[in-house]
Amino acid sequence: KIYVRGQHGYWASLRIEPDLISQIKEAQKEDSEIWTIVRERVIEGPEMIKVTNAKVAVAKEKLKEARTRQKSYADKHRRSLEFQP
Repeated sequence: KIYVRGQHGYWASLRIEPDLISQIKEAQKEDSEIWTIVRERVIEGPEMIKVTNAKVAVAKEKLKEARTRQKSYADKHRRSLEFQP
């Protein structure tokens, strides 16, 4: 039997979802089902990386736009200082 408690423990350290563990246990009756379940989960990894990279790129672009907007606002309202010797 496999016991999974909360977010800690061996299975959590391997980042294995309890749902996947229960599906594998149920599918042990037929080998083909196990490999189908594992294949479905493995595909998520590379796709997740692509989606995450795309989201990071969007976030960087939005931060760049905000930084430019703030700098533009600050430049317009900046007082020119002249120092007398």
